[in-house]
Amino acid sequence: MSTNFDDFLERVKKYEDKKIKVTVIDIENFGEMEVQRPSANEMLKYQKEILSATENMEIDEDNLKNDREDNENTEDKKEKFKLNTANFDYGKVAKASSAFVYNSCSALRQKPIRDIYSKVTFEDIPLNLFGENKIIGIASQIYSAFNGEKEVSDTVEVIKN
Repeated sequence: MSTNFDDFLERVKKYEDKKIKVTVIDIENFGEMEVQRPSANEMLKYQKEILSATENMEIDEDNLKNDREDNENTEDKKEKFKLNTANFDYGKVAKASSAFVYNSCSALRQKPIRDIYSKVTFEDIPLNLFGENKIIGIASQIYSAFNGEKEVSDTVEVIKN
């Protein structure tokens, strides 16, 4: 079955119209900030960096008690599953979050903002402006607002096929 170009174009338009392109997030002490939908590539890169920051983390075996018992409730299982976060690279997560936020927010790419932070690389501007804790939360908010987990999952599936 063959579709003509007009049918294909109509499907593409409907698909794109369903996507959220721009949203507004609220940042404590700064107010509302408009953010644009990150590309699938930016979401993949962000998720990869976050995961790489946790790659050296280990399960604390002392706190993991036979987690295979099915009769336990979720809270009991969470209590038994503890991670040793000594090797968690918080700085790497903050840097990845800063780059993700910078690429998603056109206001942060404006020349007056870049001039204020002239001694900092562009992608580090959000990190310098908001600080480590806040920038990680902002990036997470953006990722969630644009359904990043599903977008990454769909993109990975397309790449596999």
